[in-house]
Amino acid sequence: MSDAPQADLLITGGTVINETGRFAADVAAKDGVIAYVGHPAFAPRAARTIDAKGRFIIPGAIDVHTHIREPGMTHKEDWTTGTRAAAAGGVTTVFDMPNTDPPVWSLEALAMKREAAERQAHVNYGLYGLLDERALDAIEPLAAAGVIGFKLFLGNTTGNLPAPNDGAVLEGFEILASLGFRCSIHAENS
Repeated sequence: MSDAPQADLLITGGTVINETGRFAADVAAKDGVIAYVGHPAFAPRAARTIDAKGRFIIPGAIDVHTHIREPGMTHKEDWTTGTRAAAAGGVTTVFDMPNTDPPVWSLEALAMKREAAERQAHVNYGLYGLLDERALDAIEPLAAAGVIGFKLFLGNTTGNLPAPNDGAVLEGFEILASLGFRCSIHAENS
């Protein structure tokens, strides 16, 4: 039997807290993925071990509604400050809203936002596209380019984006349904 590590990281002696409760367990990761949660006697050998005695081991949080104001409003926040704050709070993934300047309603705007995120982000991220009556033809290309969903604002929002009319909202929903995409909605109106 080889003495080579079977995991990259082993967190030992802690209390795991997850959706089922809390329990004593060791946690091992291999190639950035949780590979083992269980009794210490059966834990794999690891290249690095962290002693978590007296501490909690919890999954990273996913924040599905962030407003990192880049591009266009970095005086409020940028990808560096927003994702460092997320990481400090235990958030490992952020999904960022499309109401930036320019809004994420075109492939060009998505490319600008993605470039800033790729260059600066300290956590994983996903980007929303904008459902807007002036850019219904961009929904399919944005979906194909990897947005995680779309956002509809039914009242004025940052960037002074006017709410689409009811017909455009229906048409946008029909396109999203055909693609199997979800839409988050600011449901208040002006």
